[in-house]
Amino acid sequence: ADTRFEFPGADFYGEISDNGLGMGREFGQRLEKIYRYLLQLLALPLTPHGSHGLIEKQIHEICGRFPRYKDGMRGLALDERADRAAEGETGAAAGDPTASLDSTL
Repeated sequence: ADTRFEFPGADFYGEISDNGLGMGREFGQRLEKIYRYLLQLLALPLTPHGSHGLIEKQIHEICGRFPRYKDGMRGLALDERADRAAEGETGAAAGDPTASLDSTL
């Protein structure tokens, strides 16, 4: 783990909301929401040099944040189906990099 990592502050989220990371304000508020969601999910410890039991416990806690993967094979099947659907996307949703995340958030 990077012990020097600092969570972004209000300025970071304000910049995303206002500018949408270069995609404009149109996407900014959604991107801010996505960043907050991702950082909330990913902010869990993992100690790769720890004992087998500790690593299993930490992985179990991480997977608990991703309900889709509580049943591993079902989650993988859903991923594969979503990947195939994304490859065939056309129209407005294909031009919107955040469109597929709306149902997640």
